[in-house]
Amino acid sequence: MVWSSFVYKVDLGKIVRLRSSKNLVTIELDKDIFLEIDSVLSKNADSNSKYIDELKKVEIIVDDVLQEQEEFYNDVSDAIEKIADEFTLTITPTLKCNFRCTYCYENGTDRMKDISFNTIDMIFNWVQRYLIDELHIKRIHFKLFGGEPLFVKTDILEYLFNQIDNLNIEYTTGIISNGFFINERNCDIISGKNMGYLQVTIDGPQIYHDKRRMLKNGGPTFEPIINNLELAINRNISKVYIIRVNCCRSNIFFIPDLIDFIANRFFESKDRIVFSFGLVGKSFNTEINRVIDDDSLRLEDGSLAQYVSLYKKVIKLGFIATDYYAISALCSNKINDSIIIQSDGNVIKCLRGVGREDFNEAKIVDLVLPQRKINYDLYKKCFEEGCPYIPFCHLGCQHGYFIENKVKSGRNCQRLILNYVNKELLKILY
Repeated sequence: MVWSSFVYKVDLGKIVRLRSSKNLVTIELDKDIFLEIDSVLSKNADSNSKYIDELKKVEIIVDDVLQEQEEFYNDVSDAIEKIADEFTLTITPTLKCNFRCTYCYENGTDRMKDISFNTIDMIFNWVQRYLIDELHIKRIHFKLFGGEPLFVKTDILEYLFNQIDNLNIEYTTGIISNGFFINERNCDIISGKNMGYLQVTIDGPQIYHDKRRMLKNGGPTFEPIINNLELAINRNISKVYIIRVNCCRSNIFFIPDLIDFIANRFFESKDRIVFSFGLVGKSFNTEINRVIDDDSLRLEDGSLAQYVSLYKKVIKLGFIATDYYAISALCSNKINDSIIIQSDGNVIKCLRGVGREDFNEAKIVDLVLPQRKINYDLYKKCFEEGCPYIPFCHLGCQHGYFIENKVKSGRNCQRLILNYVNKELLKILY
């Protein structure tokens, strides 16, 4: 018997808190009991401890670590190679955007093409054939992305949602938007379309957000977004509303003010609002043909500690937020049953490749999907290094790896930040 490969822990003096990154089970043990169990495991001794039996039931302790890893490989292989019963289809109705965000990774790409009715027809003709060929698919999740996905003519948006409705399959929808075009007309179109989430980005209080996420003409966007979010909530168009905050050194110490503002403005809706705290890193701007240096959080200046405190603040106030930190995990770029179709009919796998020709992997008219397989050698290296955060990472963001190495597939290890943030969260959230 051994501790699971996926367990990480924090020593809090009289107690030790443990968590599995695989099943998210969290256990708290008296320090003396933990040391006793640890001694038994390290000596491979027999034990009748009831604690060990209970810890085995929740996979904090396992009989054999190699067997555990083999089972993990099988689960990941199934998830990657089309064993899931849900297919995720992301559509970019347009690559146009009315914002000029300072850090956007789509800057410099061709943003002029809107999706046509003909392309929409081709997409859904392909979906119908795909469902016939892939009988394991029981439902579809449709995600709208951009550009700004609502920055299209309403007849195109309406036609797109009607095509979704016409499919004879269970479905959910989601929209990732800048929030500027969530108006009454678009709410009419979206309403009743089984919207699981509507995500908008707000990068801080008004004075900061409007300097970072401004209109093309430099105009402010904070107040329209807040008003439109209020409209969407009042119209009840979605199950939850995600407020995405892109965090960096420039704004991290202003974000608590944003959280307080949202708590006051949307007090009655807190149980339907999810805070998602992203980390701004390096990106490649094709317009200037170079990597934009990042404004990443640092441990030494307290900005990373401030990031951790945001989770505690939103959960304490009654908002929804995860109690762990993950990077990429099994995103659309890593699994087969997920593709992104752009407005011109090109198929890509990575959201950060939107609008970039070098990320195109197929065309919808080809009817052949890009394929992914598990890279056992790279996962094996993670296990050999004793990293417990593999389910939170799954080799890291491949776009980030590309930025650093100009190769689209590799191990983008982020163990240092995963270790710091997740252990700090384990300390403060329980």
